[in-house]
Amino acid sequence: LILTVIYLIWRVRNPPKEELSLKGKHVLITGASSGIGMALAVETLRRFPARLTLVARNATRLAETRDNLIRAHGSVGTDINILSLDITLSYDEIVKSLEANHVGVVDILINCAGTSVARTFEETPPKVFENMIRVNYMGAVNLTKALLPDMIRPALAVNSKGEGEIIVFPHERRIAFFSSPAAQLPVYGFSAYSASKAALSSFANTIQQELEDDGIMVTVVYPPDTDTPGFIVENEGKPKLTRIISEPAGLETAESVAGRSMHYILIGRRNCAFGPLGRALLWYTAGVSRAQDDAHCPFAPPLPPVIVAAIEIAVAPLLKIVSFAFAYWMRSIIKKFRKNPDLFVDYKNGDEVNGYNLETDGFKKPIVVRNKSGLRMKVPPPNFNLHDVVDFTDPEIQIAVIDVENQCDSMMPLGEFVDKFYEKPRKRILNVLSFEYSRTKLATYIRPPHVVKELSLVDNCWAEPADEDDEVGPVASEKPYVQKYCLMSMAGSYTDFHIDFGGSSVWYHVLWEATFCCISTAEHQQIIIDTPIPVATLRLKAGDTVLLPSGWIHAVYTPADSLVFGGNFLTQFSIPLQLHVYHMEIAQKTEQRFLFPAFEKLHWYAADVILGKLTNCLYAGQEPPPYLLKAASALINPLQQWLENRKDLPKGERNYYLPARTYLQYAYSTLIVKLEDMIHSFISRSPSYHHASSAKRPRKSKHQQRMPSGDEGEKDVESDSTDPLVDESEGYSGIHARSTLPESSRGCRFSSGSPYEDDAEDDGLREVLDAVPELRSSKLVGDEYVFSLTESMDESVRKHRRRKAFSKNSQKSDDPDPTWTTVSSKLFHYTIIAK
Repeated sequence: LILTVIYLIWRVRNPPKEELSLKGKHVLITGASSGIGMALAVETLRRFPARLTLVARNATRLAETRDNLIRAHGSVGTDINILSLDITLSYDEIVKSLEANHVGVVDILINCAGTSVARTFEETPPKVFENMIRVNYMGAVNLTKALLPDMIRPALAVNSKGEGEIIVFPHERRIAFFSSPAAQLPVYGFSAYSASKAALSSFANTIQQELEDDGIMVTVVYPPDTDTPGFIVENEGKPKLTRIISEPAGLETAESVAGRSMHYILIGRRNCAFGPLGRALLWYTAGVSRAQDDAHCPFAPPLPPVIVAAIEIAVAPLLKIVSFAFAYWMRSIIKKFRKNPDLFVDYKNGDEVNGYNLETDGFKKPIVVRNKSGLRMKVPPPNFNLHDVVDFTDPEIQIAVIDVENQCDSMMPLGEFVDKFYEKPRKRILNVLSFEYSRTKLATYIRPPHVVKELSLVDNCWAEPADEDDEVGPVASEKPYVQKYCLMSMAGSYTDFHIDFGGSSVWYHVLWEATFCCISTAEHQQIIIDTPIPVATLRLKAGDTVLLPSGWIHAVYTPADSLVFGGNFLTQFSIPLQLHVYHMEIAQKTEQRFLFPAFEKLHWYAADVILGKLTNCLYAGQEPPPYLLKAASALINPLQQWLENRKDLPKGERNYYLPARTYLQYAYSTLIVKLEDMIHSFISRSPSYHHASSAKRPRKSKHQQRMPSGDEGEKDVESDSTDPLVDESEGYSGIHARSTLPESSRGCRFSSGSPYEDDAEDDGLREVLDAVPELRSSKLVGDEYVFSLTESMDESVRKHRRRKAFSKNSQKSDDPDPTWTTVSSKLFHYTIIAK
């Protein structure tokens, strides 16, 4: 009674599973020319006209089977192929045969081929044992080995009705092995057959565990004696005692065995047994053996065989408990040594994730924060849903929606997508990955982690006025908006492995649920075709936040409906890799909409900022962070190439790629030259150098120190403003040097002297600093500066105080609570030039 109640409760909590649809699936059946294999082919076509590959040795009988199937089920919508293959061949020969016949990706693999010989061990020749192992065991192992690599990866397939491409995921794939009850219970006369089938069952149970995380279901079928041509051959020469043992179990038809087997395979059951005896064997084989009653045997048991068997059956459940404990222990060992995502991921508290720590410790691995406290981010509450997304945006906004099955996108109003999201039953699986909401009301309720603002090139390098500023010049282009995306995915959505555009880093906050599969940068740098690559699986739950560094290959799968907020950002840490990814995108002619917006212009601004930081370090006698030198070195060639490719474009198009001269410290070619000089300065100086050096650097002539004009080998981008820019973000008025100055300007001109120059100029420098104390706090170094003393220039200063500070060397950060700051600069020398 208790067992009945438990079973009923279990059945209520675990209703019968539905069969896997065969739509678009490729089914391969071995031993398909007759018997159970041919009946399985009939069952396949009865369920759905799928693509079917029949495998057997006899090509003639295979052709007859195919013709019979076509006559019975029609040729419309069916795709039946035959493959004459001897599965006893070596693994390499099987692989060659599969490739030569263009078998392709198999979704349902049924290893049904087998042979049986009933003889006592004494009567069985050794070659029979060898043949049993090759056919019943090694044939299934080699074929599964050849097909498995493609089965564990999602793949596109064309369904048999020609309705277009569909995507098949690993959890929609099945592998089946046809064993025998003789593998569970030793049967007299089957010494060779039982051993081969036991090996097959053990192999199948092992890969059940190995493939569980990949989603592929493995089924072991234990068919009873079945009325097939193979059974007739088996009975030839079968020992009389073997007949007596097997006859009470009866004889099943091939059709009934195939029907039940196919059902269990498609629902993903681990074992398929037939009749009460078959089910009992699944439970009681732990202790059952054939007791011997032989008075002449010195090892005869002291109890009658019937009592021994009864005791073994009685203790079998206890032995099964022991086997469960062993299985649990073995599974814990497997989990321990499986590819552990902790090796790929840094788990941190929110207050540990900031710019200073990432600069110090590096940002090379994904960072997962379980509790957003300390991240200084703003996200909606857990009960936020897609209807709220519509309320805070606009139902008529056109968004790109991906049809997961066909892997194609189309534009759709947001409101329509949300209606389809909550539609039951769903007709299609839809996925939204690129809804950028920065210019909607929703943006005021969501703010990325503070560390994104600290690291982002857009936040720290972009010099042009933003849209909300009062003064937006006609040469200003739109600031990249890529930090605020809303990702809405239906259950079953899948985004294939990819690198985010421009090699950008990514932040995600999971409001519901998502699964990430990540490949580390160290792994994918040495990808070899057909070589397994370690993949870490991150199962993110509601409330988790993850930051992926630049260049990490990742895929995303959502087993349940998912709502995620995230965004992209470029950093100074990864400029070489970002440039490499962008070069790859351009080489592949990637559509403009899939590129990081204004990527080239942004890196011009980054180069301007990096030059300033390196200059500060040089004059302060400090060693710059290695990533800055790598970034500067990586930027030189791309900047030269971009300048050559973009300078002759029409003005409107050119402004998208090249910043207006107004927003840079130097003209383009000068900026590149100064980057090169700065790198050489750090390379050439002694590592022990701090504040002085006896070596002298050749001084430039007055002509060389001046900014080159447009006719000195560089075509400058046109600018609507030629007034000198003013920066007062550090409490002083510093004026950028220009190629042309107002004639009325009078004052002292300073050039960025080198710490290697003569000390005779110190007196003149002190006089100037005494007269103009504000210059002591200046960070503007590396070029000539003018501090005008005339009324006209003073008026110009007041005029431009309303403008944003465009020089990033002296620009005060708009971050209200910075965690890290740039290295302070100390100016050592100025060269006084009479005007």
